[in-house]
Amino acid sequence: MNQYTASSNEELSPQVLLKQDTPSVATELAFDEIAQLAAQICQAPVAMINLVCDDQLKLKASHGITPQDVPADHSLCDFVRSDGGHELVLPDVSVDEHFRNLPCVTGEFGLRFYAGAPLLAPDGIVLGTICVLDRKPHEPRPELITALRTLSRQAVAQLELRHAIQLRQKETEQLRLMGLALNASSDGIVITDARLPDNPLIMANPAFERITGYSVEESIGHNCRFLQKNDHDQPALLTVRSALRKKQSCRVVLRNYRKDGRPFWNELHIAPVRDAKGETTHYIGIQSDITARKEADDALRQRDAILEGVNLAAETLLNEPNLAASLPAVLEQIGEATGSDHVCLWYELSTPDQASRLVPAKLWSNPNLPPENQTRLRTMTWDTACGWPKPVQLRQGRVLQKGSVDCNVEEQHLLQSLDIHTLLLLPVFTNEGHFWGSLSLGSAQRTTAWGFVEIETLRSAARVLGSVIHDRETSAALRISEERFRSVVTSLNEVVFQTNVDGLWTFLNPAWQEITGYSIEESVGKLHLSYVHPDDRERNNQLLQPLIERKKEYCRHEVRYITKLGGFRWVEIFARLVFDANNQITGTAGTLNDITVRKQADEALQKQRIAIEAAIDGVALLDDSGRYTYLNQTHVEMFGYSHPDELIGRDWQPLYSDSELARFTNEAHAELAKTGKWRGTVTATRRNGSTFAEEVSLTQIEGGGLVCVCRDITDRIEAEQFVLNALKEKEVMLKEIHHRVKNNMQIVSSLLNLQLDHLQDETARTMFIESQNRIASMALVHEKLYQSNDLSRIDFTDYLSDLTENLASILGAHTRNISFVLKSADVHLGIDTAIPCGLIINELVSNAYKHGFPKGGPGQVTLSLEALADGHLQLEVADNGRGIPPDLDLRKTKSLGMQLVHTLVQQLRGTLEVKRENGTRFIIRLQEYIRKEQHRP
Repeated sequence: MNQYTASSNEELSPQVLLKQDTPSVATELAFDEIAQLAAQICQAPVAMINLVCDDQLKLKASHGITPQDVPADHSLCDFVRSDGGHELVLPDVSVDEHFRNLPCVTGEFGLRFYAGAPLLAPDGIVLGTICVLDRKPHEPRPELITALRTLSRQAVAQLELRHAIQLRQKETEQLRLMGLALNASSDGIVITDARLPDNPLIMANPAFERITGYSVEESIGHNCRFLQKNDHDQPALLTVRSALRKKQSCRVVLRNYRKDGRPFWNELHIAPVRDAKGETTHYIGIQSDITARKEADDALRQRDAILEGVNLAAETLLNEPNLAASLPAVLEQIGEATGSDHVCLWYELSTPDQASRLVPAKLWSNPNLPPENQTRLRTMTWDTACGWPKPVQLRQGRVLQKGSVDCNVEEQHLLQSLDIHTLLLLPVFTNEGHFWGSLSLGSAQRTTAWGFVEIETLRSAARVLGSVIHDRETSAALRISEERFRSVVTSLNEVVFQTNVDGLWTFLNPAWQEITGYSIEESVGKLHLSYVHPDDRERNNQLLQPLIERKKEYCRHEVRYITKLGGFRWVEIFARLVFDANNQITGTAGTLNDITVRKQADEALQKQRIAIEAAIDGVALLDDSGRYTYLNQTHVEMFGYSHPDELIGRDWQPLYSDSELARFTNEAHAELAKTGKWRGTVTATRRNGSTFAEEVSLTQIEGGGLVCVCRDITDRIEAEQFVLNALKEKEVMLKEIHHRVKNNMQIVSSLLNLQLDHLQDETARTMFIESQNRIASMALVHEKLYQSNDLSRIDFTDYLSDLTENLASILGAHTRNISFVLKSADVHLGIDTAIPCGLIINELVSNAYKHGFPKGGPGQVTLSLEALADGHLQLEVADNGRGIPPDLDLRKTKSLGMQLVHTLVQQLRGTLEVKRENGTRFIIRLQEYIRKEQHRP
């Protein structure tokens, strides 16, 4: 430590003289006596002593003249001051060519004699002057200068003495204040004498006594190591010993002991004191009791350890979608961070037959915890009968601490049986403030109560745990991957921005790049207006102007922002001004919300609205109470109104009669409740009371309400009735045609029969009979159509039955002992397929009777018809007769019947297959023939 000497640092100077305090009476009297002595020695009536002040001479002492009479002109004394320290003697100033015109000479004072000498400090600085004056001339005397020099030195000596006295007074005051500060210091301050053996204490302030408990009398003469007792192995002591050995300063933290034996942490600062020769004579030690700070630091480290464990546990909870899988690791992290022997999570279980209770959900325990205690904690119920405290306070959100000695008897027994010395219970609430359960931490080693910081840190863990439990139990949608969870929690869809007063971006969040494609790095520092679509910039400035002029607290408007790919996005801007402490605008802050999809939806909705308004159908929306909320113009005009406002807000029921309302109740309401849709035809009432046929389609809207689409079908019903009437007339006419065709064919058959009576040639007769059979098969089709309710199709199975029975009769099947078997599915065919099929069957069955059994039976002819899965028909005609000769090619035969069969099969786009085993079997696969409609011009 440096020694301070005031006299060595402050020299006598005009500046020091100016700072001096008010001089004493004795000092001023000494200057007056010197002035009087100067007047006597120099035989002059007036003597003065002047000192330099603010670069000017001011009167210090005088003799023979009052201060009011002193001449204002100091030119002669100024000359002495500035003449390099030389004396000036003027026997008669009035004759001196340099000074005779001075005001003090020519004026009222009438100065004639002047003798002056400078007051010189030891370093040669002029402090002032001493002079004698007279209004009459004097004879020059050599001893005059010697006398003035002597008197000048005496005046300077007085100034030095005065300065020394003032310095001593200042040092005395400083020492007094330092003593007061030493005694008032909260730090212990001691001084040791390095010159004495073992460097003993020679001074200690009251704070040392207060910190250590040792009185000053007990401490003086001893080395400070007595504060260490037997704790001499501290690493910091090596630093102290090294500093003392090297006679250097040091700062360490030691574990010392008070007089009563209690330890405390001592922050010690040692500094050496050296004399003028640089030798170390003393040491100053400053001791600070930092026990509270050290304990706080330890508590903070413990808090940080707990906080790290809690954060790790929270991260585990948040990142693991499976709560049950993450809980063991979470409880272990909390347990290891807090040094607990067990951490248990309890949840409230409510059953219909008993009150709610707490049961263990998951337990973590230190491996050193006895297995029987682990088992008890996993299986026991939170029951006050077991010694657990009532959970009422936990439900109120309070934290409970229980020790093995500061609780009731039941609780003591429980804790002792579980080897728990301290127990901490924290409530667990869900996000909605619902009490979910409790988190308990037990320790067998901890002897101190849980601190506030530790409890608050663990409460935060319980809050996170409750929040995660709530999320996991109530929302399966939140069980997602880590990336998505963090994206949802930490990211915003809206751009958050800040600009400075010049409109340059100063902050943008990641949503900016997602919306515009521009990175944050390339955008910050750029003008925000440069990203607004050029066509919207002027409007954007106009909308922002009221905000900038402070006419509005915020602004909200929609503009287009350009994207990096060259397109644009519609953005809703919300902005506020940002002010500094002086209420000056520093910029703006707000959000940019991408509303492109909404804009597109609005445009699409507008297009749909236009389309709905232009629709030929009436469209209306009704709310839950059956009142119209929207109608298009078609719907309005359909009911005889001119504008939607005439029906908006009104009930729909007055537009229908009571009978139609009953139909809605019986039919529509039930179907809407079942399927959400209903469609039907009703009679509606116009504004003027007239009615019209209305086709109505009702669709239930999710969330409530109905969509009604209706159409006036009066013209359509009239047209349909006209068509039905015309159709009935055509059906009658068509039946009559079929009846007449059948009759005409029977006439032709009868004519052929008459002709047979005149034919003698057997071949010709056979040809006529075959023609009759063919005509009969075709006539039978028209007969069936005439009898059918469906004029376009006939029951082909019924047709086959009649056809084969007729053929069997004509061909004498029964007399020739030939049986007939019919196997047919329920098939209906149109006339364009039925007639060719009938002719084919007529030919094949006739051939089977004639050629398969030329000499008669016994024998059998089988006819089968079935509809295949691929939509084709399969027709089979088989007999067990003698069969077709192998060398006979049916495609090249000249038989009219077989030629007819091939032609008809081809017409029906079918295939013909002949099998010759055990008789003959014809297999025909064909499609029903559909006539192409003839389009009318």
